[in-house]
Amino acid sequence: MKKLHLLYIILMVFLCVSCSSPENEGKELAQWMNDCTETFIKDKQKAETSFVNGFNASHYSSRTEALEAYDQVMIEVLDEYNSCHDEVVVKRSKIAGEYANDYKKMATFETAYESNIDSELSDKLMDAIAETDYPAAVLAKVKTIIPVKPDAAQIQKDLVGQELPEGYEGDKSWFAKDWHWLIKEGQIKNFNIEEIVKDDSKKYCVLATMRLEGDINAFDAQVKISYWLPDAEDWKIEYVNSLGMDIVKTHEYDDCVSYEIKDDGWGGVNALFITNKTKITLGVCGYFNNTYGDKRKFAVKIGPNETMQVGGTFGGGSVVSYDIVFVERI
Repeated sequence: MKKLHLLYIILMVFLCVSCSSPENEGKELAQWMNDCTETFIKDKQKAETSFVNGFNASHYSSRTEALEAYDQVMIEVLDEYNSCHDEVVVKRSKIAGEYANDYKKMATFETAYESNIDSELSDKLMDAIAETDYPAAVLAKVKTIIPVKPDAAQIQKDLVGQELPEGYEGDKSWFAKDWHWLIKEGQIKNFNIEEIVKDDSKKYCVLATMRLEGDINAFDAQVKISYWLPDAEDWKIEYVNSLGMDIVKTHEYDDCVSYEIKDDGWGGVNALFITNKTKITLGVCGYFNNTYGDKRKFAVKIGPNETMQVGGTFGGGSVVSYDIVFVERI
């Protein structure tokens, strides 16, 4: 009887060792990973079907909100897969550690694992994860949401990041053609929609005024803002056109510069010399009259304690008088 009992124990030990062989462990772990992948693919499709079948446009204030809700559903499905995947990775690392000193067993384990991973499932997984476009059925539902037209508050948010040129040409312009103002958060003040130019199911265009306040100066701006409604998105700015930006004249820096009409050094021709008496950079804009009776516009940027010449032999003729429009930080 004792011999029979001993034989039973030996048989059980043999079976356990057989079941936990490197090859079997590799196969079992691969199957576990295959199960993780297959579950993800099925759950992703189920989640999409559930979202579409249970969709109610009244539950969302915008198309963006609806798409974000769908994204969250997909994230939850992916999180479940990642959790399963990570468990397999940890287990694989643990087993590999046990076989670290036995190259043959390690090779057998890794070969069994790799050869039993379902490549077709893996390809489907990669395709599913790499997918960036929303499914047609989801977009069809999202399109049923009719977004409200952007109001003044929304327009101001959308304007952040937009660049505005001065918007004037010829004599009305004081700045270089490549000058622009980059609108940053918190800079827009006194925004007002003056006129709605176009308002239909696909386009919304307004004329608006606002003040843009930066760190060193401010501008009063008139702008044309055009929105369009993409196929399955919310209203987006199509373009912003500056109709004119005027620097706010503070007169705070009027006495920070000095002016002198004197010979420009070429003999008998006078120029206007403007000196910045401070340690900040200033922009000085205005007009001068020459001996020919012409009125010439000028705009100069003067650095700290710097003197700039306006007019003269090579600058528009001999200066007889001048008129300053503004002196401001730029």
